[in-house]
Amino acid sequence: MLLIGRCLLAVAVLDLALGGNGYLFTIAGLRLREILFVLCMTWTAIWLVRGRLDPMIWLLTGLFVTITVASAGIGCLNGNADILAELKPLAYFPMLLFFVAAIRTEGDVRLVTRLLIACGMTLGVIYLMTLAAVYSGTVRYADVFNFVRGDEFMFRHVLDNQAPYIGFFYKGMVYAGVAAILLMFSTRLWQFSLVIMPAIALTLTRSLYLGMVAAMATGALIDRVKMARAVTAVLILGAVGFTGMMAESRIVEKAPQETAALSTIETTIPRNEGISQRTNDVDYVFKKTSPLELLIGHGLGATIQGRQRIEAGYFEIIYKQGLLGLLPWSAMMFYLVTLYRRNPTDCALAMLCCAIFVYVTHVTLPIMTGSIGMGIVFISLAGLAALYRKTAPAPVQLWRPSERESPSLS
Repeated sequence: MLLIGRCLLAVAVLDLALGGNGYLFTIAGLRLREILFVLCMTWTAIWLVRGRLDPMIWLLTGLFVTITVASAGIGCLNGNADILAELKPLAYFPMLLFFVAAIRTEGDVRLVTRLLIACGMTLGVIYLMTLAAVYSGTVRYADVFNFVRGDEFMFRHVLDNQAPYIGFFYKGMVYAGVAAILLMFSTRLWQFSLVIMPAIALTLTRSLYLGMVAAMATGALIDRVKMARAVTAVLILGAVGFTGMMAESRIVEKAPQETAALSTIETTIPRNEGISQRTNDVDYVFKKTSPLELLIGHGLGATIQGRQRIEAGYFEIIYKQGLLGLLPWSAMMFYLVTLYRRNPTDCALAMLCCAIFVYVTHVTLPIMTGSIGMGIVFISLAGLAALYRKTAPAPVQLWRPSERESPSLS
């Protein structure tokens, strides 16, 4: 039973870290992630026959399910469309039970961290090699784009000249950030995290920058010994990111004929207009929200300026689920911090910083309400719980076993 759980754990982590949205592998029209969900939850149900979970895990799950069901009901009352479409990514939340049940020992934590580091390093190195090949002219930009243009690995591009810009492994690169954090704070090979930082920087994604800076700053402030290496990582992130922005226009100019052939690509908002769009969305949320709606939201399926999803992740939660929608995530962060304070080791610090990375990235990139971000937070929580379980003191016994089993009759 435990071996099956370990195998499912390894496959689930690999699917998250190398699969982005999970479309890398499909079986009979189903994503591997969907099949794994059924298998993992079935294993968890069997495990729960004899195993026990921390009551806090049940409280978090119950709180999330209750608020989500209520938000779906409000959406139905308001006549919102696409409620089921919004429920689908949120339905990944019960995987919290699986990760906490499967990650029970220090060995399980080591397995998961090694897989995450290996996947993140792989993503970062492949990304840098791809950019080098395209920029040097070794590989045609259009060939690379056509190879990775599906939902899984996304090249984003600006609207004004219909030309793609650096955005390879756009969602999957979140796990490169996780690998950098784990290397930085939980291993002696922290120098390898500096190899990943340029890859993250060259995504030219503000949300990843913000999340990495927050994670590195948190780790540095908690563990002052690691402050110098964290500052070095942030400086590399900033320097390479600035250089990448300057080089972006040159990449487009190198192959105008190739980029012209990509005119059918779905366009995205230009970077310089992205901030304005986010500001307008936040302003809309406040203007269209009454005091009662601020508490309970407009319900799942509600649109914001005609769009189903917006980049300002927390304001989307507030608009659709109200402040109550933030309650499960706030409680989970409180529990993460509590677990860390009970066992403040290097590995525990790395796990906490990974969760903070997701929470901060969600400010402008809504990943926490889908499997990509949830997976990182759940693994971090399960890892912290396992590390605390290893060091937790044994319960005090009020009697000796022999006295309990065979009480004296004299």
